[in-house]
Amino acid sequence: MMLLSGFLDALNPCAMTTVGIFGLLLFFLRDSRFLLRAFVVSFLVFYFTTGFLIQAGWGTVYFSSMSYLAMAALFYLTVGAFFIGIGIWLLGIWVKMRGGRPIPYVFGFAIAEPALLRFLGVVLGLVLAVPLYSWPQHWWATMVANDMLLPGKMLDAFTGMAWYGIVRLWPLLVMAWVYRSIRRNGVCAGWMAKRLSMIFAVSAAFYAGLGFGLVLFFFQKI
Repeated sequence: MMLLSGFLDALNPCAMTTVGIFGLLLFFLRDSRFLLRAFVVSFLVFYFTTGFLIQAGWGTVYFSSMSYLAMAALFYLTVGAFFIGIGIWLLGIWVKMRGGRPIPYVFGFAIAEPALLRFLGVVLGLVLAVPLYSWPQHWWATMVANDMLLPGKMLDAFTGMAWYGIVRLWPLLVMAWVYRSIRRNGVCAGWMAKRLSMIFAVSAAFYAGLGFGLVLFFFQKI
C-alpha cells in the first residue's frame, strides 16, 4: 500500500511542477553535472526531513492558514502562465521541424564555474523539496506517519514512510536518468536523435497542459 500510494501521489500538480522546473534547468544549462550532484544531496535531506515532519502533523496550522493558501494560489498562477508560455514556444519549434525547416537554435546558459553550479544546486534542492509535500498525501501515508507516535510502531512507521518517500520521487528519478543517458550517449541519446520532433511535441503538450491545469487551480483556490 505504501509503494502504491507513493507511486500515485507522485502524479499531482505540485510534484509535476517540481519535475517541470527541474527539467527546464537541465535543458537550459548546457553543463548541469555539478548542479545535479549538489541538488541530489540537498534535495534528499530537505525532502525527507520536511516530509516526515509534515506528515507527522507538524506545520498543519500553517499549511491550513489563509496566508499560505493565498501564496499557493499565486504560485499556481505564476508558474502556470510560465509553463503555458514554454509549451507554446516548444510547440512553435515542433511546427517548424514538421515543416521541414532546420532545427532552430535553442539557447542555453553555460556556467563554467563549478562552485556556482553547486551553490545553485543546493538552493534548488532546498526550494523544490517543499512543493512536493504541498499537495495532500494519500490517507494511508498520513495514517502510517501518525503511527510513529505510538509505542512499538516507530520502526515500522519509519520504514513505511521511507519507502513511500523514495517511490514518490520516481518522476524526478526518470528525469535525472534521461539526462544522464543523453550526456553519456546512452539509449536515450539515440532515441532522441531519431525522434526529436516527437520529443518536442510531447514536451509542448506536457508544459502547456500542466500550465493550464495550474491556472485552473488558481481560479478554484480564489
